[in-house]
Amino acid sequence: MGFYHRYRHLQPLVEYLDSQGGVTFHHCTWCGALFWIIRSGKTNRGVFKCPWCGLVPVESDKTAYTITGQEPGALVKLIALGAGYA
Repeated sequence: MGFYHRYRHLQPLVEYLDSQGGVTFHHCTWCGALFWIIRSGKTNRGVFKCPWCGLVPVESDKTAYTITGQEPGALVKLIALGAGYA
């Protein structure tokens, strides 16, 4: 319950990100930046660039994917509706 109260002010942001189809998590191997990419369709992974240094040695952030229980590179939905929800 504490988590909900702490982050409920971000609910509109999470809902917006989720409405775009989900996110992918990335890590720049050059400068170390960690970032998300909102992706609602198929994108060639070769075009991903680091938003901080502008270089292309970007790979999936394995830590973020481990936490979410998804395979690296998978599109992650931030909101999972439980049973009984549309």
